[in-house]
Amino acid sequence: MKAKKGRFITIEGGEGTGKTTLIKNLKEIINSKNIKCCITREPGGTSIAEALRLALVNNDLDLDQEIDIISFARSEHVTRLINKELNNGNWVLSDRFFDSTLAYQALMEPKRFKEIEQYCFLAAGSCIPDLTIWLDLDPKIGLKRAKDKNKFEEKTLDFHKKLRENFSKISDIYPQRVIKINIKNRNINEVTNLAHSVIRGRFSEFK
Repeated sequence: MKAKKGRFITIEGGEGTGKTTLIKNLKEIINSKNIKCCITREPGGTSIAEALRLALVNNDLDLDQEIDIISFARSEHVTRLINKELNNGNWVLSDRFFDSTLAYQALMEPKRFKEIEQYCFLAAGSCIPDLTIWLDLDPKIGLKRAKDKNKFEEKTLDFHKKLRENFSKISDIYPQRVIKINIKNRNINEVTNLAHSVIRGRFSEFK
């Protein structure tokens, strides 16, 4: 008998929102339900995609170059990791997916939002998240929390405010898929409990 397809959950948000820690906590909870769960990230997830990630974050690229790198990395990631895990009945938790591309890259040229959206769907194919949890936080707070400084974290506060607006726009476009959790004044345990409740309410096999 073919295994029931697994669930694909993505965690999104600006810098310093605690996505990585939340994902580790959620993996433990999901495993406790006797569900196998894989953690991954974007850009990245495979050796090729991780190499492309380094090229993206360590070089000054124009929008089209960034989109090309991200799209190739995503296609590789989906084909070699995500779809394989899901088809084996395992769950996948990803630290970012195509919503981050929409939020970050569309900031460079807002008029190209729809075009960038199409690139995202082409690279992802049929691999659309079952659920996306957006961790919303004032960027002033997030930037203070951020540990790893890359070219995106070094951008202006105005950039990060617009980034937050873009995530809000995405949640308005996809209200059934994207669930917002306001993490202001909440510790990681409280955020984990809220995310756990969202997942429990969404998937019957998780109750």
